[in-house]
Amino acid sequence: MKMNYKLACLAAMMLAGITANAQDTTEPTGESTLKDPVTKLSELTIVKEYEMTLPFVYGKEYENKTVSVTLDGIYDALGTVASDLDANVNNHTLTRAMNTTRESEDAIPIYSWSDDLARPEDLAGGAWFGAYYQETDDGTDPVLVGTAPKGWATGNNTFYTQEIKLNDGEFSIITGQYPGVMKEGDKFESNLYVVNGDKGVSIKLITNVYVPAIPVFADLTCVGDTSIAISAEVNNNYLTKTFNVDIEKVYSLLGCQASDISEIFAFSEEGVITNHHSADEGGFFFNEDGFVGEWGQSATFYITAGGLPNGKFAIGQRPNRFDDLTEGVKTQETVFMFIYDNKYYKVNLSYTVTPFVQHGDDELVLKSTEYITKEIVPDPSSYPVDANTALDLDYVASIIGTKDFKVLTDTVYTNPSDNSIKVGMSDLYNCTPSPGFWYGSTEYAVSEGNTIVSADGWSASSSFGFSYVDGELVWFRYPGTHNASDTYKANIYLVNKETNEYMKYCITVNYVEELTPKDEVVATDESVVFVDESADDLFRGAINTKKVCELLGIENLADVADDVAVVYVKSPTSEYTESLGSSQAYSANGYANDLAEESGAFVVGIDVIDDNLYVLADFVDADNKQIDAVANIGIQYAGKRVMFKVTFSTTDPALSIASARAAGTAESVYSLSGTRLSSAVKGVNIIKMSDGSVRKILK
Repeated sequence: MKMNYKLACLAAMMLAGITANAQDTTEPTGESTLKDPVTKLSELTIVKEYEMTLPFVYGKEYENKTVSVTLDGIYDALGTVASDLDANVNNHTLTRAMNTTRESEDAIPIYSWSDDLARPEDLAGGAWFGAYYQETDDGTDPVLVGTAPKGWATGNNTFYTQEIKLNDGEFSIITGQYPGVMKEGDKFESNLYVVNGDKGVSIKLITNVYVPAIPVFADLTCVGDTSIAISAEVNNNYLTKTFNVDIEKVYSLLGCQASDISEIFAFSEEGVITNHHSADEGGFFFNEDGFVGEWGQSATFYITAGGLPNGKFAIGQRPNRFDDLTEGVKTQETVFMFIYDNKYYKVNLSYTVTPFVQHGDDELVLKSTEYITKEIVPDPSSYPVDANTALDLDYVASIIGTKDFKVLTDTVYTNPSDNSIKVGMSDLYNCTPSPGFWYGSTEYAVSEGNTIVSADGWSASSSFGFSYVDGELVWFRYPGTHNASDTYKANIYLVNKETNEYMKYCITVNYVEELTPKDEVVATDESVVFVDESADDLFRGAINTKKVCELLGIENLADVADDVAVVYVKSPTSEYTESLGSSQAYSANGYANDLAEESGAFVVGIDVIDDNLYVLADFVDADNKQIDAVANIGIQYAGKRVMFKVTFSTTDPALSIASARAAGTAESVYSLSGTRLSSAVKGVNIIKMSDGSVRKILK
């Protein structure tokens, strides 16, 4: 059985950055001591050898554990220093590839060690290592050739190596095992090579798959306990909720460190504890009595322990186990434990299931609709998509009043009252880290001409996934099942839980052969439009036309004016272009969102007047003038653009004095940019009066 979140968890893990904080004790020379690593084993001189044991608990899947080894003398041996190698070790750690040849398409593949070296993640998505068994045609058992990087979907996977780090001689990796492959006592071996130029050290990786001894519960002493209550609606898709245990408290009371705890225990029957992990990532399925059961008929709910070192767990239902629950609630209780030496810490877990209730938007208030289009290039083995999508949280807060929102998405369910198919909102996160969702590929109509895919969870039919992490949408693809031109649509909702106001993000995911080049932003600038709030005519602010034309590569503006476009920034994640002379209502927050027509501050556009570019503006509502506002707007030509942040102000940007003053005699004349003139010229003129007041005239 495959759970629907676990590879999303790996995908998110693969996105993690590599950091190094080692202190180099060698005096810096100003030049790097690193050389590009050779990529042929035959050209590499091995100057030192190390071994690294990877301890795996039998039956525990995707452990995501950190394993370390001290590499004494590595810097001197490689002719480098800690400050250089520690910061770049990920790019200097290579492994050996495996050759695969066939005499014909139908012939048995022949495996042999290659002379080629490369980073594990470049040889196999997710840095998986697989066991290569040479099959025979005489009926004898296959022979193990070796363990080398291998694509996740190609079979015989054993373990993975990720997040390679080096810190003052301490070498570490994140690793875990593929489910159901390695057995107790298995010892697979492979090598990593840390390389500087043509010198390298080898680190032999040796797996050790073992079954920890199971203590007698009566012989253990309880050092503490906690109670955790989780509730969820009936669902049939293995959808999980996450919960945390105060793991630092657990380790403190047990008198151990995170590395001392490799798994959790639960009761198989009254007074008997077990580490038989019947659910993924070292977790358990439980029956109605709260004892460990199997995935089959007796299981009702489960927990997983993929985040054990950090105290992060997930809980979910076995599908169809609560279908008869149409009213009231059903609560089940169980216990799991952390054990060290002769002590244990107990977690009392209560899981309450309630009937499914439609999550509709009847009680919510839509404040803005935004649009995000994401291009994804198909990949046969990789889950992560290279570029995240950043959300402007200040902008979100300006719309719904908070940065602490709840993330919902579309879900399709069967209405229990009439068995009809309905589309509602879901907070049942099935992509980790939470909040996040995996979407299916079946389309459902939500209105005429509008279809979406539902957050069905991870499976072979998944279309894409995302997690919301630190203000960004982190995107995932399902490997190997999509082609360029595949398109999927979904909706994401950011909800203010206090006010029920929400933003709707309409998501379009396009699978493409290659990413569309983005327009080059050649410059960003700021401009100020001086507003006389007593006037009712258009306001205009001059743009440095000569500078803009130089940046865009325009020799004569008049010749290409029809091809110059205005870029209206609709939101931090959406924009569109119109021709010169067009206009768009802008809200005071600086974006042309869909509510600006009624609540905006200015109608804004860019046009050509007398061969010069101007920002033109007027109030959206002449009877309710909003003065303090900005507009994010740009000019685009031939793939290049110049962006402006335009501020509207009642204070003259050149003279910095208010416009409304008493009358007086004219003393001096200035252009709108602040240049003193001998007399008024065609265009906007600033007249400084003898009494200190200022007047604006348009000649």
